[in-house]
Amino acid sequence: MVKNSILINNNYLRYFLIYFLFLNISLLLGQENFTPSNITDNQITLDGFLNEEFWSSAAKVPFDIEFSPANNKPSRIKTFGYISYSKEFIYVGIDAKVDPKNIRVSVRQRDDMNMLNDDFIALRFDTFRDARNNIVLGVNALGSQLDARQINEISEDKRYDVSFNINFQSFGNITEDGYQIEMKIPFSEIEFPNGSDQTWHFNFYRRYFEDGNVIELSSQIRDRDNPCLVCQTTDVIKFNDITIKKRFELLPYLYSNVSGTRSSNDQKISFNKPSGNVGIGLNLDINKNTSLEVTLNPDFSQVEADVTQIDANSSFSLRYPERRPFFNRGTDLVDFVSGTFYSRSIVNPVFASKLF
Repeated sequence: MVKNSILINNNYLRYFLIYFLFLNISLLLGQENFTPSNITDNQITLDGFLNEEFWSSAAKVPFDIEFSPANNKPSRIKTFGYISYSKEFIYVGIDAKVDPKNIRVSVRQRDDMNMLNDDFIALRFDTFRDARNNIVLGVNALGSQLDARQINEISEDKRYDVSFNINFQSFGNITEDGYQIEMKIPFSEIEFPNGSDQTWHFNFYRRYFEDGNVIELSSQIRDRDNPCLVCQTTDVIKFNDITIKKRFELLPYLYSNVSGTRSSNDQKISFNKPSGNVGIGLNLDINKNTSLEVTLNPDFSQVEADVTQIDANSSFSLRYPERRPFFNRGTDLVDFVSGTFYSRSIVNPVFASKLF
């Protein structure tokens, strides 16, 4: 009886090892590798049309999987992403086929979540290949932008941090058989490990509409049973001999104003003494993963107007989203309990600094 028990246990172990081996092989087979072509920056005119010759030799990535509403079936329309790069920039081209009459799109403000009602594409990067977060760069058919940091959360409202911003360029145009997009993404805007040779994980996403239904495509299979979406960004892309450009920004400012009053229209204006302010800021990348920001007498005026909110007999003060770069950069390193820290209450500091 003991011998039979040991034999059965050994068989279970053997079957488990075989299953584990085939599981890992299937994961490796599902992971594709891409090496984009290297170009110079003067080879492209960023206009939203893929008419430059180098696109034909760029890494070509098909969006060939429909994961919603179909469950990982071949896509019914063609979409291709093209990737090239120079020393300092990543260039992305999109050729999305569809009947132009069926394209839904509007010119949007940056990070307008109504873009989810448009025909648009998104590019995800996992630059550290650790499945902790993805950098998401979205562009609709007319070139409007949405960027966010995607983390491993189950709920949609916590999954995307839209306060995350990077500076990149995008142009889109509707063509006779769909739409095309061009993107120019600086390496200097993206966090990644030190080194001139980089290996990242990435994938593409496309959203379009058919008979009132949302259709979602991907360049990779999407496992509906796996709640970790960032873990499913696993296609490999390699960039060689890039330039690690460190950020050095010296940001002085000076402003003045003068005001005056008069009691009637026939009187001269009585002006007060001129007033003003002066300050300086410094943004410095110590290395690719560590940055220092220092500001003296900063001018933390709003970078864009707030959306109007109505306050009527509310028990709590109104809360507005934080748009100031100083308070947004590096916020992924800390996670305050909701409501614990409200950075918009900081309005007129004399000095501020952070290392992140």
